[in-house]
This record gives sequence, C-alpha cells and structure tokens, in this order.
Amino acid sequence: MKRLFFFIFGALFFSTTTAFAQPKSIMVTGKLVKKTWAKTLESYCTQTSDYYVLSRPKKKEMILSLDADADAPMFDRWVNKKVQIQGEWISRTIIPNPQSQHPVTPKFPNAENENVTQCKIFHVTNIRLAKQK
Repeated sequence: MKRLFFFIFGALFFSTTTAFAQPKSIMVTGKLVKKTWAKTLESYCTQTSDYYVLSRPKKKEMILSLDADADAPMFDRWVNKKVQIQGEWISRTIIPNPQSQHPVTPKFPNAENENVTQCKIFHVTNIRLAKQK
C-alpha cells in the first residue's frame, strides 16, 4: 500500500512539475534580415507588415517575434549584421477572418480545421552583436 501511495505521489509530482515547466531559452547566431509584408505564409505568421528573420547558413530562416518591451527601430541598427539572439520557440495558431486575405494553408495534424494556420516562431528576449572572428 505504501509503495502504491509513493508511486502515485511521485507520478503526480513529476507530471505537475513538467506541465508547468518554463520554455527553455536558447541562444542562436545568424544574420538579422528585415522583410516587408508579402503574400507568403512566413509574412502571414508574423501578423505584422514589417518583420525580422534570422538567416543561418544551410538552415531554414527563423521567423522572429520581438519581446513586447522591445522597440522595433532598435533592431534596425542590427539589420544585415551577424547577431546573437536569445529566446524560445513558441507556437502561434491563427484563425483568419473570413473577409480578410489569408494564404491557402496546408493541413496540420493538430489543426482544428483546414483554415487554421499554425506557425512556429522564435520569440526574442535578448539580442546583441555576435563576436567577429
């Protein structure tokens, strides 16, 4: 009986601590690129007219989401420069307004319906120039 109690208590503790774990912050280096709105899925995922991506050699560009306190013009001074960003991956689900334009999206396995767009965006909490070698 005691073993069962400790097993249940342990399982409950482990599931609670993992469920409320904070997203893991990571550091990534690449070239900061500013883009303007276009009829692309990338542009639609940002939900803004001008947006930033991190370009990395031989890897897919990372769509960036700025911290709420971050001032976008501050990022402009680092455009086309090698930067180091810190943040975490977030998922964004966009349910379009039927009267607005939206891209024809692929069907995602976890999407509620075929009109829902799911995006993975890197939420930036810190940015700085990368050290040059």
